[in-house]
Amino acid sequence: MPLDPTPSDDAPIRTLLWTAATARPLDEVAALVSLLKRTGEVPNPGDEALRAAAVTRPLDEVRQLVALLNEPRRS
Repeated sequence: MPLDPTPSDDAPIRTLLWTAATARPLDEVAALVSLLKRTGEVPNPGDEALRAAAVTRPLDEVRQLVALLNEPRRS
């Protein structure tokens, strides 16, 4: 599910994923990426969400997101 502007059957899902990854607070994006990475899908939607956040957010936010993703999981 690469993020590209080409219309397709899964375009609404891509739009939702892109919007969430680029517009939601960093802690929510980190939680979303973590949840999506557990799906086992190939290509992984968690990777797509992380890519969307990384290419659209300021570098400082990307650093914060990476730090959040590397924190130990909370119970």
